[in-house]
Amino acid sequence: MRWYSFPVGYTVIITDGVASALPGRTVPTTAELAAADAGSGDGGKAVFSNGVTYTVTAGEQTILETAGYTVT
Repeated sequence: MRWYSFPVGYTVIITDGVASALPGRTVPTTAELAAADAGSGDGGKAVFSNGVTYTVTAGEQTILETAGYTVT
């Protein structure tokens, strides 16, 4: 098994107006998810999972781009 790699999904969380550091969290805790700001991500929170396309607000876009993420 040492020759195999498995894809890892990342989650970006915005808390107190600051996005999680690149590349995001691999296993966010329930406390981190609960503390996320309100937003346009999963469950009405600013939680963005890998592999899902989201429509973000202008404010979220600014926060994500400031943290080094690309928003298209």
